[in-house]
Amino acid sequence: MRIKRWLTAIAIAAFVVAPPVRADDVQPDDPLADACHDGPPEGRLDACRRLVARTPDDREARIALGDAQKAVGDTDAATATWASVAEAPATTARDFVLRAAALERAWKRDAARRAIDRALELAPDDTDALALRADLRMADGDADGARADLDRGLAIDPASPGLLLQRARLAGAEGPRAAIPYFERLAAVSPEGVTILRPIAEAMEKMGDRETALRLWDQILEKSPDDAAALARRGALRIGARRLAEARADFDRALAVDPRSVRALSGRGVVNVIADRDDEAQRDFEAALAIDPRYAAAACNLGALQFMRGDRKEAMRLAEIALASDPDLVSALHLRARLHAANGAQDLAAVDLERAERLDRIERLRRESAEQTPTLGR
Repeated sequence: MRIKRWLTAIAIAAFVVAPPVRADDVQPDDPLADACHDGPPEGRLDACRRLVARTPDDREARIALGDAQKAVGDTDAATATWASVAEAPATTARDFVLRAAALERAWKRDAARRAIDRALELAPDDTDALALRADLRMADGDADGARADLDRGLAIDPASPGLLLQRARLAGAEGPRAAIPYFERLAAVSPEGVTILRPIAEAMEKMGDRETALRLWDQILEKSPDDAAALARRGALRIGARRLAEARADFDRALAVDPRSVRALSGRGVVNVIADRDDEAQRDFEAALAIDPRYAAAACNLGALQFMRGDRKEAMRLAEIALASDPDLVSALHLRARLHAANGAQDLAAVDLERAERLDRIERLRRESAEQTPTLGR
């Protein structure tokens, strides 16, 4: 199975995951089947048509064709394609699972439930049937029933990417952290599954959960040790944890892989400032800005360094660059407020401080809301 069949869309802050598309009968090295499930809608439609022409009795291929037809806006054709699967003779558990999948897509859920119940009568341990019944139960609001089906499925096949993804979605109703153990298990069993951890790690950063974010970046880097972006992000978190030597090592490794990583250059500059290596810090910040003149973090950091050196004019110029790129960068607002105060412009300083405090309050409220609000859904 390929994880891309299930992993369709994850919002960085919300972990929104779409229902799974089962793909057990498709050979993983079949380029036509790959193209039928992945890529732009028009390409999928063409590939699915060719796949169905090649294997007209492949019901899963026809379900995928219906999905592609719907994706391009041809709902009538999709409904007709799914109906052809639902109306095909069914004798085995697999036949009834595919019938139920087609009926669910056509919003004939009562008929889908009957088909999936029949599949489980024939094969009580069919994990595809359990997964689809869990999906139907979630749609009905029966979280307990869905949880029971998914846990039963995972007891049979603990390494099923589809079941783990659905279980994570269900656990997410209790809050984002509840879903993370299932995403971690998913990453452990699939070479491609680690990609799902990246937006979750970034979301944990935004929520201020440094410990969880660090653990997730560790796992990502175990699978992808030369991922420059992941190294730079982990380095930034290690600065916050006062693990400066490890942070520098991450930034150095990131820059060895990608010498143009502005995040790594700016992060290493911060480490140098903390270590009182101001000249090295300046070179790092300037290198980052030479690559991306609008990189707000580097501009703000260099501005703060120039302010400490007494060059208020240059510090103000850099603070303005940072705020032009990111008007909500709290550190840049604080820097400009200090510069205004040092120049005697107390009113302007008060405006920047008030805005910074308001942004801090909004961020705290957002984090509290993220902790309390269900974030996974169909």
